[in-house]
Amino acid sequence: MTKTELINAVWQKLPYSENQKRIGILVDTLFDVIASELTSRNQVKIRNFGTFFTRKSNISRKKLPGSSKFITTKPLHKIKFKPGLDLKNKLN
Repeated sequence: MTKTELINAVWQKLPYSENQKRIGILVDTLFDVIASELTSRNQVKIRNFGTFFTRKSNISRKKLPGSSKFITTKPLHKIKFKPGLDLKNKLN
């Protein structure tokens, strides 16, 4: 689902007539807040949906293909998602 499809789906589910542009602003704001919290290394918990959080990867050594040289990778912060119980039950 693309962002435009998400905006259209929200617009169709609302019981009152709301302009699609305002819903687009709402969706953009929601994504901005989630991104801001994750860049601050905070968790974002959405009840009945799941939790977004960051994890720091470890330093690792990787072999370059075609040679015998090794490189070390620096630790990175990765975004993870753990689905909530309600979402898991809906999927299964």
